[in-house]
Amino acid sequence: MKIKLISVQYPEVHFKANANDMNITSGLSMDFSNKSRFFADTPENFDIVFNLKLKNAENSFSLTIKAVAHFQTSEPIKKEFKKSHFPRINAPAIAYPFLRAFVANLVLSGGYNPIMLPTLNFQQRAEEEEQNK
Repeated sequence: MKIKLISVQYPEVHFKANANDMNITSGLSMDFSNKSRFFADTPENFDIVFNLKLKNAENSFSLTIKAVAHFQTSEPIKKEFKKSHFPRINAPAIAYPFLRAFVANLVLSGGYNPIMLPTLNFQQRAEEEEQNK
């Protein structure tokens, strides 16, 4: 089966900065999640949905983003694929760098020091999720 990333879209972005300080983006807390989404009406497509929340301790800066990475396969997606590593580990790892770049460019274009989101180990995240079930 061939799989390709079609696009990454940002349907929800909320950027709040109440200060003129370019360094307002340092010392941020991060809340992050991702999930796979499949479609009965388009069985060759699936999405990875990212939800990201960043804020500083003073609450003078916050950034909330919902990003959706659209993938397409060369054949209809089967149950085995849905339970495989690809939609839980590989696909998020492929799409996450686009979110990282978007965040850095958005904040820099807003006149603040860029935010470099940390790299994430999606294999480790999946293992921890399995242990917590």
